[in-house]
Amino acid sequence: MQHNYTYMSALSVILVSGAALGQAIDQIEEVDEAKQVEVIQVTATRRTESIQEVPIAMSAYGADFIERAGITDMQELGAYVPNLTLTRSSQVASNRIAIRGVGTSGSNGLEPSVAVFIDGVYIPRPGAIVGKLEDIEAVEVLRGPQGTLFGRNASMGALNIRTAKAAGDNTTRVWAGIGSDSLRYGGVTLDRALNESVSGRMSMHYSKQDGFAYSEYSETDIGRWQDIGVRGSLVFPIGKADASLRADWKRINNNGSASSVIADSVQPRYLSAISFILDPEITPDKLVNGFTGPLPNVSNEFDRRLNQIHEDDAVDEQRGLSLDVAWDHGQYSYRSITAMRKWNNFTYETPIRLPAELLPRVTDYAAQTFSQELQLLSSFDGPFNYVAGLYYYQESYDIDQWFNLGADFCSLALHNNVWNTVFRANLSGGVDTATAFGNALNTAGAAAGACLNGPQTQAILSNFSQDVKSMSVFAQGTYDITDQVSAIVGVRYTNDDKTGYFVNDVRNNIAGPRTATNPFGINLRVNESSELAFKDDQVTWLATLRYAPTNDFMTFLTASTGYKGGGFNTESGSEVLGDKRVFDSETVTNLEWGFKSWFLGLGTVNATLFRTNLKNFQDRRFDGVTFVVLNAAELRQQGVEVDANLYATNNLSVMLSGSYLDSKFLDYRDGTNLPGFPSNIQQDLTGTPNNFSPRWQFSNSMEWRDYFGQNKEWFVRGEYQYLGKRRPSGVTDNNPSTMRPGYGLVNLRLGISDDLGAWDLTLFAKNLLDKGYCQAVTYQPLNTTLGLVDPTTGDSMARCYQSQPRQLGLEFRYNFE
Repeated sequence: MQHNYTYMSALSVILVSGAALGQAIDQIEEVDEAKQVEVIQVTATRRTESIQEVPIAMSAYGADFIERAGITDMQELGAYVPNLTLTRSSQVASNRIAIRGVGTSGSNGLEPSVAVFIDGVYIPRPGAIVGKLEDIEAVEVLRGPQGTLFGRNASMGALNIRTAKAAGDNTTRVWAGIGSDSLRYGGVTLDRALNESVSGRMSMHYSKQDGFAYSEYSETDIGRWQDIGVRGSLVFPIGKADASLRADWKRINNNGSASSVIADSVQPRYLSAISFILDPEITPDKLVNGFTGPLPNVSNEFDRRLNQIHEDDAVDEQRGLSLDVAWDHGQYSYRSITAMRKWNNFTYETPIRLPAELLPRVTDYAAQTFSQELQLLSSFDGPFNYVAGLYYYQESYDIDQWFNLGADFCSLALHNNVWNTVFRANLSGGVDTATAFGNALNTAGAAAGACLNGPQTQAILSNFSQDVKSMSVFAQGTYDITDQVSAIVGVRYTNDDKTGYFVNDVRNNIAGPRTATNPFGINLRVNESSELAFKDDQVTWLATLRYAPTNDFMTFLTASTGYKGGGFNTESGSEVLGDKRVFDSETVTNLEWGFKSWFLGLGTVNATLFRTNLKNFQDRRFDGVTFVVLNAAELRQQGVEVDANLYATNNLSVMLSGSYLDSKFLDYRDGTNLPGFPSNIQQDLTGTPNNFSPRWQFSNSMEWRDYFGQNKEWFVRGEYQYLGKRRPSGVTDNNPSTMRPGYGLVNLRLGISDDLGAWDLTLFAKNLLDKGYCQAVTYQPLNTTLGLVDPTTGDSMARCYQSQPRQLGLEFRYNFE
């Protein structure tokens, strides 16, 4: 019933909008030229051009669209973009950005598959773009390899974010809002002419929201969020050059995401195992009557009521400084971008998510980067123009992590687990029940004592550190063969040099391997120390043929390659990785055919067909205890993407986007086994789809604006966004149980504004129907150790990182001239 209700409600929104569209078609000849769709100017080719002239599969969204749609962060923007998904998991640091079904979790040493640039500066870690999306001029989403012109690792695409530049127009802009779950936010932007040649701009924002889920065990709200940030820019001349100095700072405090048990993944014997392992007292009568340990909530993953420990706390802080200098000389333009950035994330997490304090984990991430890019752009009047440049990048990246033995680990979970092992062994050896029971209690007590005698804080301690130096030279040229046909060729040479080390110290022997001198070891981690080194150089290229028979239509055919650097595994595990701690680079080959067009003079309709092949695919294999990155497979992603932006009448604007994605491993014969089967035996995943690869993705927005009174407008905006079924799991094992169904979201906005844009007041509803869905799926941590796996089917108890609930609110904006 809920499924039908969702679609019926969504259909009603679309039908209402459809009625307005029907009226609009009757009025099609009355469209005012001033109401035409805004064509975004983009910088994807390092030049400022209309998006309709650029032969790249891309979408672009300006400040006006972001504001009118009520988009507050990059994850919300992703719902409008074909084949773009942004996923939040347990930590801000582990966010994933994926284009065409391929992305990278940020909580490790992997290079991202989707490169992020802010004002031309490369942002290496996805966690650094979490938070409010304010004072943005435009966001460009480039799909497919961008390895020719962009600095690093844009193997599947790039997000090119441009912040608003100081204009010296002496304006002030303020905004404030309130909403569900005690949401409150606000900000101010100031733009000033400091003198005749110097302008400055500063934007500040603050937001805070209470949690949307509740843990009865910890008595805590889950999902709390506080976000504060400042961004400033200064525009000034340096001789004949124009310079922009930008600085930003942002701090996010949060207590993680709600992780609930997926009801369909639970078997009765899983609950018995949890009840036993968390039983505070093992007595003979419980062998008959059952154990009485507390259980997590397993009835409904979307009721937002949990019974498990959740004491997470995280602080994410970033800051950056960049200088952008551009000048013209003769027939050439020159540009220099110099940047320094720093990112820190400190996360305390209770990852086991059961009603007991077992293995709290603390992770401290720290990254410092420096980059320098030099560009040369020709500006000839003839048929040939080009851009060339040099790029240097340096990064220092550290991950310090430790596990504590929680208050319930030694004397409860370990004690009961050892008791069970010894008791069953005694019975199978012919010992009577009473004696076996006593022997087991004595041994379990000894195990708990040995555990308590070792360090409880930092029982497992690891440190990973790497230094990266990357240099590249690039060039891309465009030759107009005729007035209608152009050829574009680009090439980039990149040299990467990485050094690092990894150290893991098991300070409490209980967490180490079982040996004659350590009989109670549970083999969570092993001691390891490794000096690391990786070098690679790659040539990536692009070749495009563009044909524009009219001013209203352009088509293009592109072949290109991409590159994602290799590197180091950053996590410790139950065995010494040795040579497997280093993995190789991933390469991408891409073919595209697309067109960009004007539709009846009302707006734009663009589409792309693509086929992308990835070799030496960097996959995170799970060994039952930890993740190990290996070059595991050859993957093919192919499909179609469509964008349409129309202004049908003076009143009605329509945006449609959609994508179809066909994902398939062409060769993956040693993939991760299902969790209930032996982890040292791989399964053949050839022919199966990649994770995070929904076959269908769709977005429809319709906005109606009309005048009332004197110099005022009212508007209503309805949206329906659909994401098809997919497997949003960090483990690539083709488990049907981790496949999540598709879902649709309905958003509404209703408001009034001054027709000159001086102010607006908006009521909004996000996820109006309160649709529950899983942003990410993981297996229950320590599932094998706790007996939460099925050796017959290979399945396991799984967890869902919950979606944001319905959010209702009111927002006000005012612009002072």
